Amino acid sequence: MQHVRVRVTAHGREAAIHPVYDIWANAPYIDRSHALQWNSSGDALGILHYAEGDADAFESAIGEIPEVTDYDLERAGEGSFYVYIRDETTESLEEMFGSLLTGAIVIVPPIVYRGDGWVSISLYGPDADLEAALAEIPR
Repeated sequence: MQHVRVRVTAHGREAAIHPVYDIWANAPYIDRSHALQWNSSGDALGILHYAEGDADAFESAIGEIPEVTDYDLERAGEGSFYVYIRDETTESLEEMFGSLLTGAIVIVPPIVYRGDGWVSISLYGPDADLEAALAEIPR
């Protein structure tokens, strides 16, 4: 059994992978964001996020994204908020992260979005499963 902390980047293709990923990684009104919990049904994804930044600007942007089917934003104080987002997955998102959702791998929250487009993810699982999943993440 192994634990690895993986940092992946879309190399500037965040919007092409998923518009919400682009907001978390690049929006000037988001200072920090974490995915706290999630569930996937294959073609849809429900994620609870915590963010520090401008909730009004975020809400305005999220309302314009066709892949977002529903959301609920709760302010957590001055400059911070929680948001549950239900959205459709994209082929590119599945290609980038799909291998991490298979086998005996466990993703341990939070997933941390970085302002430079990087995403940090902690994974636990059998060595062979981790190695196989990491090898499938596209360059």
